Parts: sequence; structure tokens; C-alpha cells
Amino acid sequence: MTNIGLKKGYTFDDVLLVPKYSEIESRRALEISQILTGQTGLAIYMSHPVVAANMSCVSEWEMALEMARMGSFAPVHRNMSVEQQGEHCKKAKECWLEDSKLLTDPAVSGALKESFDALGLTSHWERLQRRLEKYRGLFPLKPNFAFAIGVRGDYKDRLSQCAPHCNIVLIDIAHAHYKWTAEVIKYIRKDYPQLFIIAKTVATPEGAKFLHDAGADVIGVNIGGGSLCTTRIVTGAGVPIVTSLLEIREELGDTANIMLDGGLREPGDLVKAHAAGADIIMSGAFFYGVEETPGKVRPSGPMERSLTKTVYGMASVNAQEHLRVLEQSQTDFFADEEDDYYVEGEAVTVPFRGKAVYILRRLFKGLRSGMSYLGCNRIVEIRKNATFVEVSSAGQQENQPHAQTKYR
Repeated sequence: MTNIGLKKGYTFDDVLLVPKYSEIESRRALEISQILTGQTGLAIYMSHPVVAANMSCVSEWEMALEMARMGSFAPVHRNMSVEQQGEHCKKAKECWLEDSKLLTDPAVSGALKESFDALGLTSHWERLQRRLEKYRGLFPLKPNFAFAIGVRGDYKDRLSQCAPHCNIVLIDIAHAHYKWTAEVIKYIRKDYPQLFIIAKTVATPEGAKFLHDAGADVIGVNIGGGSLCTTRIVTGAGVPIVTSLLEIREELGDTANIMLDGGLREPGDLVKAHAAGADIIMSGAFFYGVEETPGKVRPSGPMERSLTKTVYGMASVNAQEHLRVLEQSQTDFFADEEDDYYVEGEAVTVPFRGKAVYILRRLFKGLRSGMSYLGCNRIVEIRKNATFVEVSSAGQQENQPHAQTKYR
């Protein structure tokens, strides 16, 4: 007999955060950095809570480098050969080391400037300095580099290729409440004890406890709520994000690390996600179309005056066709026949949006503003200070700009 278990599930648009008393004088002074400590004592420093998704249209070496510069990380996706993934991880770290010397070693910076001047490239040096200046205040002393693996096929080969260049491994399958996820976590813990382990995704307290008990340092939450994901439509499975986070945080307690995997559309969703229980946020949508993502920038529109990029979900036909080309790759979508796809994602064209650092700075302004409404000086205080209120359908309409008023 079916377990009915009906209850109401809430997502971001269903709730608002109740404003609280505040003594904050400047939003710029609010602290959004934090340290995540894993189950074995390993720790990673995060200058901010936003992580780029391990999507093949988002995270390759350029995004991994960019996010490391800004004190976060972007796991290099696994929709490529083992050797290619290893090279992407290696290149990102090597480029970061060069940047680090320029920012932190006056001798290296001075010598390089002299070389640029001698070659008549002073303007190039000035542009390089302006580029690096964007990262001051975010650039970490110790970077984070990450890579994604599955739980079948070539995951051991990917570990051997990528682990020498990274400190974080992301176990990425659509439904991580699965026996092989625990086996892979245990394998990594034994053979690669230096790696900080993130495992995703689950949607229930039982699934989160399963991953935590297996040894995951961070549990990724959210099934079917991603911007290009159609899992809930195709399979009928999932739990709305806010309810999922609240229940999992209650199950795991305050010391466990939780990552929301996708589903955010606005800066306010960052604040709501932290209030509901997330420590860090993984997003692909925030980075769609930025300069550091893979793919060509193409002209479009009238007279081809607009610039666009194509992005697609990792369970879309586009991603799965690319995986099928790689002989040693296996999807996690359990096709019954060789030519069948279990499609749970879409592909779309988005506007070209410039550099990722500017997108993130705008997000941080919204995050800090939300913190000020809750009277929080530090990001870790959001969960303690937050109170949700349910929003009616009329309230959701009221949340939107509505300058056009009807008079009777």
C-alpha cells in the first residue's frame, strides 16, 4: 500500500524572511566568509558561500581558476575524458600559482613589471594589474580546487588523475541515496584522506543522514529544482527546496555542512537558503553566459548585435550525447537500451554576461543587504536570526514590482 504521507512543501517564492532589529551601520562590513570543517578535521576556507556548478557548460579550468581567485571553487565537470579532466585541474592550479606570486610577492611583481617596461608593454602591465585588482579582498592564501566523479566506471581513474591538483572531490549523481555512493565515499576516505568530500544530491533527511554516516563532509541537497532540470516533471520525484533544507538541517544538527545544489534565481534566495539550513550554495544559473564558461560567444538578434551562449543541464540530451562519445564514460541515468536517454534536463540560449566576478559582487550586495534586515553581522548568524512567514498567492504578486495600478 502506498505511504500517503501528504504534507505541504515550500520553496523560495512561498516564504519571506521577517525583518528583525538591527544595529548594523554599514553593509560593506558584514562578514560573508566562513570555514567549513569536515568529519575528519579537514577544513576549507570560503571567502563567500557561492560555488559554481560542475556543469559542462559552466566549470572547466577557466571557471575553476576564477572561483579559486575569489576564494571559492568550481568543480571541474566529468563530461570529458579522464585525461582531459586531469589537465583542466592541473592548468587551473598552475595559473593560480602564477597569479598568487604577482599579488603576494613584491619581488616577482617588480621583476615582471620591469620586463613589461623593457618590451614597451607598459599598457599591458597596467591592464594585468587592473585585472588582478578585482580579486583583492577575495583572493585566498590557500586556494580550493575541486573535481567531480561518479560512482561507477572510471571514478578511480579520475581520482588518480585529479587528486594531485585538488583538495576537494565532488561525488555527483542525481540520486545520491544509493548504496554505491557510500562505497565510493569509504574508498576515498581510505585511499585519499587528504580530500574534502562533497556528495550530492539528496532531498530527504534519511538521504542526508545516509551520506553523513558514510563520511561525507558536505551533503548536497535538492533533487529536481535546478534551473535546467526537468526531473520533477519527468519522474514525479523531489521535495521543494525550503522544506528539504529545513528537514535535513533538523536531522543533521548544526555541525554538519549542507550545500544547496541549484534552484536559486535571485540574490534574496541566497539569504532564504542560509536561513533554511544551507552553509554554501552551488549554482549554475548565476554563471550562465559569463566569459569564463566553456562555449563560443555567438552573435544573434537583429543585425547580430546581441551576443549569446548555449547552456544545458547535465541530464539533457546535449550532455548525454557528449558522454556517449567517450568510450569509457558511463552515465548515471541507467539506460535500458544502448540508444535510450533518460532525459531530465533542457538546453537554452542565454545572453553573454561578461566576467563572473561582477556577477558575484552584485550577488554579494543582495546577500549583505538581506543580512542587514535580519540584524546579522556574520553569515553564520542568518540561521539563528531567521523567521519565515508563508506568502499567499496574492502576497507573491505583491512581491513583484507593480507600478501599474488599476483604478475603478
